[in-house]
Amino acid sequence: MKTDLLIQQEFLKLIETESVENISVNLICNNLNIKRQTFYYHYQSVYDLIYSIFYSIKISPEENKSFYENIRVLQGFFKKFEVLIKAILDSFAENILSEVVNSYIHLLLLKMGNKTNVARFYSYGITEIIISLYKKGELNKEKLSEELKGVLKEDLIIK
Repeated sequence: MKTDLLIQQEFLKLIETESVENISVNLICNNLNIKRQTFYYHYQSVYDLIYSIFYSIKISPEENKSFYENIRVLQGFFKKFEVLIKAILDSFAENILSEVVNSYIHLLLLKMGNKTNVARFYSYGITEIIISLYKKGELNKEKLSEELKGVLKEDLIIK
């Protein structure tokens, strides 16, 4: 197996028992019996490793699905990677998750035919709503739909 994937897997294993702030390059390297240089060959920092994990997951909206169907895909992502997401939200790396969600929402709004500035504006707000609901344990279809209907105009989310 490739070293970068082994490092990612080790990080994912460690977050089951450790906070992100307690996971150091040394800890990862010691557990994998690799040199620090090897880690730094692949990643600049633990935060760079987190970015890499999220971007290797490759979640992106699908054009043939509606806005709300794509939002449900995002909800599935939150459920599938719950351990990782909870660890990230309890750390200084929360902005990484926000960036991943914002990127997804922005791309979704662009695919729905929105102009770049409109998509950028709304994607930040929707991202905050999604993360806030998740933190409260309320990221379900009904609550999310209720929150989004208060923010979005129908012409922004319907093809």
